[in-house]
Amino acid sequence: MFADDIFLLGKASTQKAHTIKRILNLYEEWSGQLVSVQKSSTLFSPNVAEHTRRAILGILGMLEVPTHGKYQGLPTNIGAFKKEVFNSVIDRIYTKVADWKTRLLSKVDKKVFLTSVLQSIPTYTMQCFKLPIHVRNNIDSILSN
Repeated sequence: MFADDIFLLGKASTQKAHTIKRILNLYEEWSGQLVSVQKSSTLFSPNVAEHTRRAILGILGMLEVPTHGKYQGLPTNIGAFKKEVFNSVIDRIYTKVADWKTRLLSKVDKKVFLTSVLQSIPTYTMQCFKLPIHVRNNIDSILSN
């Protein structure tokens, strides 16, 4: 849960969909806020039968999406393509280094830049995922150079 975003996970069944709908209705009643079903979406496993999908979507009143893509800048589904997913972290570090190389900084300023800026870039990602070894090695190599 983040700010006004929430992911609800559960088994794809009409019984669970009714439970989620009751939870959302209780939330609306208690908080005075309305859940925007127009902005809400449902993602199913490929193993869920089409008739079950339609029934759940009818109960929840939401649209089905093939993927959620990114949430808070991170992918919601890593899958087998870990290298491509985590390249964005490396690219952000490279971008900062490229911008930094155009400036003349003292040794102290460079150390501050390394510790406060570059090392903080992968922090959020590392809180959510264990970075593959090649990504960690690549980041270490960039920082040491």
